[in-house]
Amino acid sequence: MTHRFSPRLTVGLAAVALLLTGCSTGDNANEIVPTADSAAESTTESAATAPASPSAASTSEVSPSTEASPTAAAGAEGTPVTLSAGMDHRITESGSSHTVQCDGGGDVDVRADDVTLTVRGECEEIEIDGSGNTVTAENTREIDVQGNNNSVTATDVRDLSLEGTANTATLTSVEEIDVEGPDNTVTYETGTPEIDDEGSNSTITGP
Repeated sequence: MTHRFSPRLTVGLAAVALLLTGCSTGDNANEIVPTADSAAESTTESAATAPASPSAASTSEVSPSTEASPTAAAGAEGTPVTLSAGMDHRITESGSSHTVQCDGGGDVDVRADDVTLTVRGECEEIEIDGSGNTVTAENTREIDVQGNNNSVTATDVRDLSLEGTANTATLTSVEEIDVEGPDNTVTYETGTPEIDDEGSNSTITGP
């Protein structure tokens, strides 16, 4: 016995098959595919929520610096400067005050005007090139005054040299006095120093 499918049955089966196929492809067609705009928004959100990495500005913060140690050249306005043999302290700021401690040597050079200088200990040499300076010293091997109108008070001096004009030196003891400039005044309390006075109108007074 032969079975024949009717055209209606064939069309119905085809419709069912097409319907099933449509449902399957429809699901895939409805999937959400990220677009360029949504990807950019996602990237922006990630950047906003992610912890910020250290920037160049944060890594270049200046840490507190260590203050420079005092040097022999930076002893103005009451800051003591300590010198030893072979060291030199030069003063170039007019109207300033200085205190120098000579520890068995050292030279002090005043190249300014109206300076107030106190020198303690035993120095090799004090040289005064400026004018109107006031210098008080203890034991000094040599004091050389080349400027004018300076006042020097010292305890024990081996060699005093006055090359400028109208300088005054008051000493406890001195071994040698050399006066070349005019109108200088030297007073010493003890000793019999060698005196070389080539200046004019100078006064040298001893015990």
